[in-house]
Amino acid sequence: MKILKKYGLSILYFIGVILILSLVISLFNLFNLFTTKTVDLIFMISLLITFLIFGYRFGLKASKKGYLEGIKIGLSLIFTLIIINLILYQSPISLERILYYVILISSSILSSMFGINRQKK
Repeated sequence: MKILKKYGLSILYFIGVILILSLVISLFNLFNLFTTKTVDLIFMISLLITFLIFGYRFGLKASKKGYLEGIKIGLSLIFTLIIINLILYQSPISLERILYYVILISSSILSSMFGINRQKK
């Protein structure tokens, strides 16, 4: 139950961050401040930073094996993204998306390993 609460709360925070980022980036797009490709790039980079932050937070809380914590949180957030993409789009699975998901999971793993090494013992 404690694990479900920990990951469930993180997923809710993640969905909140995604909604706020989407709103801000959509406003940029609405007022034509950036091109569509630039908006997509900004969203990708902000999602990558979000995965880095969540991986680092879980690495700080882990007692050992930070890479496993990074894999767990990365896969749970990717699963959330896939569900959101299934709701909003018809076909979220493509080679480009799979590569993007692998990059996001890798960033979560690396930042979690960095977080576990930065712990105060």
